[in-house]
Amino acid sequence: MLHWLSKPIAFKPLIDILRTATAVPPRQRPRILHVDDDCNVLGLVNHELRLIGDVISADSVESALRTLASERIDLVVLDIKLGQNSGLDLLPDLHDGSGNCIPVIIFSNQSTDVECNDHIDSALSKMNSSLESLAEAVRDRLARVPAQFARKVA
Repeated sequence: MLHWLSKPIAFKPLIDILRTATAVPPRQRPRILHVDDDCNVLGLVNHELRLIGDVISADSVESALRTLASERIDLVVLDIKLGQNSGLDLLPDLHDGSGNCIPVIIFSNQSTDVECNDHIDSALSKMNSSLESLAEAVRDRLARVPAQFARKVA
């Protein structure tokens, strides 16, 4: 129940109640988790992607898992080599609250011939790709996410 109205109905309050009840919630900015163990790369990517969405940096698998447990994440930019660990080990944990796969863009010096699937949208080499091409891949992927920010990403 949204509100109790008595008769005779005053149309102005009814219209205000209906507008409020059917209003589209404000759109949230996309949340991008960037996982890389190189603090310089974390800073550069954060700087490049900050106009596209809110970037959360994680420098380890453990830090990424803590972020995934506490934050809404819409896209992950992932380095394969994270110290002694592999960023690919995070793939089974990359699901949103509804169980849907969180899309991943690989951005790594390691082999980028990773098979694209439900999780991995694309793979870019840090050696052969510019930050601008990473930003373009992020924009393209976020444009396909039907969630709360289905607007054009700047």
